Amino acid sequence: MHTNQLTFNIIVRILLVLLSISLLSCQDQKQSSSIGHPGSSNQRPNIIFIMSDDHAAPAISAYKGFLAEVFKTPNIDRLANEGILFENTFCTNSICTPSRANILTGKYSHRNGVYTLNEKLQDDQVTFPKLMQKEGYYTGVIGKWHLHTEPKGFDYWKVMINQGRYHDPIYCEMGKGWSMDDDDGTGTVYKGYVTDITTDFGIDFLENRPVSNVHLSVDDLCTRGDT
Repeated sequence: MHTNQLTFNIIVRILLVLLSISLLSCQDQKQSSSIGHPGSSNQRPNIIFIMSDDHAAPAISAYKGFLAEVFKTPNIDRLANEGILFENTFCTNSICTPSRANILTGKYSHRNGVYTLNEKLQDDQVTFPKLMQKEGYYTGVIGKWHLHTEPKGFDYWKVMINQGRYHDPIYCEMGKGWSMDDDDGTGTVYKGYVTDITTDFGIDFLENRPVSNVHLSVDDLCTRGDT
């Protein structure tokens, strides 16, 4: 009798768990069906990815590292306070070109084929901007690219040749030619400091986008003083 009662209790608990999962699944399906539809409360978010080049974690004051009192980053700190601060993350490849390939593909270097500063990111690689394009996002990348190939998966791009320059940088723009040579005349020289120029281009992209859902990658060559 005791054994039968125990078995019955176990079965009831299993059924309750399955019922809960079923109800949650129905709720998730209902919510997902409304995502992106006008007037729904679950509009798809716009996504802006800002990559700050050569910016070590101790130089972000939100992490309260040994440089926190020297380098103040109030706007990044605000993102951390109002959003998420990652405290247990790891760098898969810290070098410029392969780190960008890691981010775009979600793969380790031995999977995406970009190990050093010299390898090219192959055009047939699946990247998250390509996937976002398929979901109806208007995608763009502005600033430092440094992947030795014309950007793919973006509806608009305006990127610097090679690693770029701190002052008077040269940008190639979608529809106006692509080059890896600073001196062949393909790119356009813009007078000023690179981070100010890249930021202005990013704002122009957002203000003039043709659709509501947008993903923008802004890759800064160096960090602004008022970050």
